[in-house]
Amino acid sequence: MRAILICIVIAIILIYNYLVNKKAKVDNAFSNIEVQLSKRYDLIPDLAKMVKVT
Repeated sequence: MRAILICIVIAIILIYNYLVNKKAKVDNAFSNIEVQLSKRYDLIPDLAKMVKVT
């Protein structure tokens, strides 16, 4: 009986760690997307100046 309980607890811990790891990867991916979008947004005024010059 104890062995089954221990296996269930270990399985729950492993599943929880897996989900936390996946959530961290998703958060990191969204962070990278926001960085890229902010870089593009920062370049818009320069692009507008280039268009006005030509």
